Amino acid sequence: MNEQMKSEYSPFIISADSHSPKDLSRWLAHHPQVNKIDHYQDQLRELFEITNPSVASNQAKLQEFLADNKEQDQIIGVWVYYPWRNAIVHLLTEHNFFALRTNRNQKLISAKEQLQLRDFPIAIFGMSIGGVIAKTIIQCGFSQRMTICDDDYFSISNLNRVPVDIFAIGQSKAERVAQDLYQLDPFLKLNVIRKRATQTLIEKLMREKNRPQLLIDAIDDFPMKVLLRQMAKKYRLPLLMCTNLGDSVLFDVERYDLESLQPFHGRVKAALLNKIVNQKLSDDERKMLAVTLVGKNNVPLRAKRSVTQLGITLVGRPQLYSSVTVGAGITAFLVRQIALRKKVVSQQTKIHFPSIFDLEDMMEVN
Repeated sequence: MNEQMKSEYSPFIISADSHSPKDLSRWLAHHPQVNKIDHYQDQLRELFEITNPSVASNQAKLQEFLADNKEQDQIIGVWVYYPWRNAIVHLLTEHNFFALRTNRNQKLISAKEQLQLRDFPIAIFGMSIGGVIAKTIIQCGFSQRMTICDDDYFSISNLNRVPVDIFAIGQSKAERVAQDLYQLDPFLKLNVIRKRATQTLIEKLMREKNRPQLLIDAIDDFPMKVLLRQMAKKYRLPLLMCTNLGDSVLFDVERYDLESLQPFHGRVKAALLNKIVNQKLSDDERKMLAVTLVGKNNVPLRAKRSVTQLGITLVGRPQLYSSVTVGAGITAFLVRQIALRKKVVSQQTKIHFPSIFDLEDMMEVN
C-alpha cells in the first residue's frame, strides 16, 4: 500500500474507498511500533444515540445497529495515521464523524447552517493568536477548507498566550497549528503556508477554485496588514481583526465585500499608508501607529505605557491568554454571522472586562 502522505503535519487515511482489510493488515504489520487506538464501538453507540434519540436506551435496537456495522469483507469506518504521534486511530467515516462531532451544536446551529458553515472557506494570517482563532473555528465545525499562513516558529515566550506546550518550541507555527487542527478533524482540507504573505502569494490564493471568502488579520507586521486590506478590497472580501489590549479586546470588521472602504476605517492617512508599504516608518512612528490602529481611547493605561517601553524594557507587545480566548470566541461568532449572511456592518467594537463585571464595585462591597 502506497502511503500518499503530504507531510509530517498531514494525516494518512485508510478507508474502504481505496483500501481493503488486507491492505490495513499489511500496513499494521509493517508498522509494528505504531500506537493503535480503537474506540470505534463507543463511537457507534454515540452515533446510534444521536440518530435514534427516541429509542436511544433500547438495547435490542442498539445491538441490531452494531451488528449492521460489523466489519466483514471491507474496512468499517476509517483508520487515520498521525505520523507525528506515531498513532493510528479508528474513526467513523467522514459524514458520520462530522454529524457526531457537531451534534451538540444543534439546535443552536441548524443542520443546514452547519453545512453552510463547514463549506465557508477562510484564510488566517498569523498563527500565534491566529492559531487560537483557527482552533476555535474548527472546534465549532466551521470552514473545513482553511488556509493558515505564517513563516515563524514557536518560542517559549509564546506560551503565555498560545495553547501549545514545550514540545512546540522551535516548530513551525503553521505546521503545529495544522497538526492540532487535524487532530480535531482528520477530514479537513487545509492549505498550510509556511511563508510570509506576499502579494504574489495572495493573488495565487485568490485564483484557486475554493478561494477564501473571508480574511482574518492576526499579524503584527504593518506592511502585511496593509497588503491584506488591499487584497480584501480588490477581491471584495470581508476582513476581521481581533486585537488584545490587556483586559480589553478590540474587534475590527471591514466589509470590503459590501462597500468601498479605506483601510483601518480611514484612521490611517494615505501618506502614512504609503510609508508603511515602503517600510519607511521610524521607531516612533511605528509605536504611534500601533496606537492609531486601535484608537487612542481604546488603549488601557497599562497597555499605553507598554508601547512607550517597546525596544527599551520590552521586546514585544504584552498580551494575556484570558483575552485571547475571548477574542477567538467572538471572532468565530463573527465568521458564523458573515457566512450565514447575517447583518454584520463595518465597525470597531471594544469589550472591556472590568466594565462587564463591575470589579471595582464588587471590591467595595467586599
